[in-house]
Amino acid sequence: MTTADESEILKKTQHAAERGEIWGQFNLGLAYYYGHGVTEDFIKAFYWFNLAASQEDADAQFYLAFMYAYGQGVARNYPEAVKWFRHAAEQNHPEAQYHLAYLYLHGLGAAKDEVDAIKWFRRSAEQGFNEAQYQLALLYQTGTGTTRDRNESLRWLQQAAQRGHIEAAYRLGEIFFNGNDVAKNEIIALEWFQQAATSGHNLAQLQLGLMYLAGYGTNYNASEAANWLNRAAECGNAEASYRLGLMYLNGTGVTENQQIA
Repeated sequence: MTTADESEILKKTQHAAERGEIWGQFNLGLAYYYGHGVTEDFIKAFYWFNLAASQEDADAQFYLAFMYAYGQGVARNYPEAVKWFRHAAEQNHPEAQYHLAYLYLHGLGAAKDEVDAIKWFRRSAEQGFNEAQYQLALLYQTGTGTTRDRNESLRWLQQAAQRGHIEAAYRLGEIFFNGNDVAKNEIIALEWFQQAATSGHNLAQLQLGLMYLAGYGTNYNASEAANWLNRAAECGNAEASYRLGLMYLNGTGVTENQQIA
């Protein structure tokens, strides 16, 4: 798309917004929020989101609430954030449901209400929002706002991890590696650590390296161990650096190099 095309689209969006059309108001708000085709301007973004939100547009209500929550283009105001997140949440907006639950959980802008928090986390999670699925897993693990239930916690962790939640994948690796309320299974643990490690999770990279080094859940593979320990060490993991140093010292999986060690 050329600059001229973008300029024409922006002009049509502006005209639609000024005529009071919801799609124009919302998309013009997005343009100013992200600086697409215009200079980023939170105040103008807030103005257009507010107009679209007042016409019951759920996406605009979500952005308006988010801006109130983080003080973008307007003074931070948690009660207003709760109000607009709730408007969007009641229209089944999964991210709004998640943020509303978070505010209730921590008592921001409304009285702390763990039961209401878990209700909204669940509604968001049931729509596949992975951060809500992860939070729901943690609440079931601790019994916050609900009866403690390790099976439900595990179920939501698995759903979150399957939808790409890195921390959920790492926690599942830990659970299966240690046999916490499940049968210990190093093969399954390795798979979850692999998923998290591939996405850049530092502790998962360390654990994966140690598993390859010890042959847990897989065949012993010193070079693969060195690869994952090196990736963890590059991210500042002290234990990974120490273990990798020993490997260079002894020439395990790498060319012996006492200077690097």
